[in-house]
Amino acid sequence: AVGRRTPDGSVWSPDQRLTAEEALAASVNGAGSVAVGSQADLVLLAEDPLRLEAEELAGSRPVATVVAGAVAHLHG
Repeated sequence: AVGRRTPDGSVWSPDQRLTAEEALAASVNGAGSVAVGSQADLVLLAEDPLRLEAEELAGSRPVATVVAGAVAHLHG
């Protein structure tokens, strides 16, 4: 949604790109946040995704993966 790139790396419909803030808001389904007790599926990134450019976001390192509110994987 932020980068709008095809598998070959070309930009696809750049006029439909979202900002990182818009993409995050869409991913929490309007809830605005994820809190203790949430049944969330998410990936915790090493960097703040709201401070990265679209090209940097795709290469951001995952720290942990959470599925249905439980830590499913800690990334080394």
